[in-house]
Amino acid sequence: MDYTPISGNTVYNRLVSRKNVTGYTEGTPWDNSNEYVSKVFWDGYEVYRGHGCFGFMMDMMEYASEYKCSMRKVYGTYNNLPQIHVGDGLRLENDKHSVVVLEVSSDDHTVTVVEANYGGTVHWGRVIDLSKVSVGFTYLFTFWSETKR
Repeated sequence: MDYTPISGNTVYNRLVSRKNVTGYTEGTPWDNSNEYVSKVFWDGYEVYRGHGCFGFMMDMMEYASEYKCSMRKVYGTYNNLPQIHVGDGLRLENDKHSVVVLEVSSDDHTVTVVEANYGGTVHWGRVIDLSKVSVGFTYLFTFWSETKR
């Protein structure tokens, strides 16, 4: 499916609308026992399950895209960084942690994120510098169409 949400602002507003919703507020406990089952296709899978930070990423991305589009994986490294958009899910720490992008800096190398299982809780607003080797950028998931990229 080649669906693109109305705008980055719409995606951002949908994401932050959850900031004060029970289960998504700052400090809400969230660990690997939290599971999410997909409502859309993920990288070719009709049913996809995620736990902990990955499940949270799946939940937030599907909500942000209004449950209307498939998610696809885009590989890259910091030296070959894919274009990142609001609502994308990034896999970091050498494939050990997932976050969802709320904002992208003008140089495309710093992102502000929402995440879960960060110290065992939901956290809003951490700024991540993707140029730091310790960040360990692995790949991203996106619902934005290829033409948008």
